[in-house]
Amino acid sequence: MNTTNGYCECGCGNTTKMSKINDPKRGYVRGELVRFIRGHHSKGRKGEMCNGWKGGVTNTSGGRIKVYNPNHPRAPGDIVHIHRSLLVIEKAIGHYLPRGLDIHHNDEDVTNDNIQNLFICNRKFHMVIHRMKKAYKACGDANWRKCWICKEYDAPENLYIRGKNSIHRSCEREYSRKLYMKGKINEGKK
Repeated sequence: MNTTNGYCECGCGNTTKMSKINDPKRGYVRGELVRFIRGHHSKGRKGEMCNGWKGGVTNTSGGRIKVYNPNHPRAPGDIVHIHRSLLVIEKAIGHYLPRGLDIHHNDEDVTNDNIQNLFICNRKFHMVIHRMKKAYKACGDANWRKCWICKEYDAPENLYIRGKNSIHRSCEREYSRKLYMKGKINEGKK
């Protein structure tokens, strides 16, 4: 028998509803008032005070983890979504890593968080490292770029480079011609 007298036990002052189902896990008995409004059972409880506390660290996919740390600068809602490598680096340098800096894994294995495998760099340099590694693996020259249309690597002097995109002149002409023809065909259908 519930003794809530129809009010939510979290202290919000709102009234609860009658349970339509029997659910012993949640403490629902059909025809009786529920103790909490949905979502209010842990309202105001954070960290160790929360019912589902499991130490504050939760593994997610891709080597990422969720860590309860309300003081961390990357924690918008007390929970930080980070790679383990960030925690390793922050422990090694003795302070939080400033925004705008990334951690590069030398062997490109994000699960290998050995301090000798980690390298701190800014985001632009990090992207350059990965682009150059891909080029070196594909064609043997780290300075070559990939045409985004034909997907072939070539020397930078043979490509037109616009920001991070590079394209052969011949590929660009063919692509533009196809777009023009597609527009002409669509105009004729109207």
